[in-house]
Amino acid sequence: MVDAIGREPTLSDYTRNDLRRYQKILELRDEDVAPIEVKVIESGEALKTQPVSAWHFPFLPPQVQPQHRVEIPSQPESSSSHQVTTSKTHTVIAICSFFVGALFVFGALYALSTSSGLLFFIKLIFSIAFILFGIIMWKR
Repeated sequence: MVDAIGREPTLSDYTRNDLRRYQKILELRDEDVAPIEVKVIESGEALKTQPVSAWHFPFLPPQVQPQHRVEIPSQPESSSSHQVTTSKTHTVIAICSFFVGALFVFGALYALSTSSGLLFFIKLIFSIAFILFGIIMWKR
């Protein structure tokens, strides 16, 4: 019943019927349920009149008083360290790109030696693309 009132301040007919069904399952008489209803409705009314900040939620962490708060100073980001990391990353990417481009060049040369013109052309295009990408990353 507490959950139902928490969801619906005024209980719908569906919820009332659901609660009556639970009452029958638990074999509770109307006389047994009446005092519980009064307490739950009174506590629901009390919650309606209190501001939300006064409600008690046991699952939330407690508030920290201002005098007990500790501010942790943030570390300023050094732009030079970020720049060095980015530069190193670009260098690694460029070297890997050159390596893959070189593999495609060797593949193209092999295709040329086996008289496969179309395969030579495709591998040559890929090698040029990887080498150009490597040059772009190297300059960054």
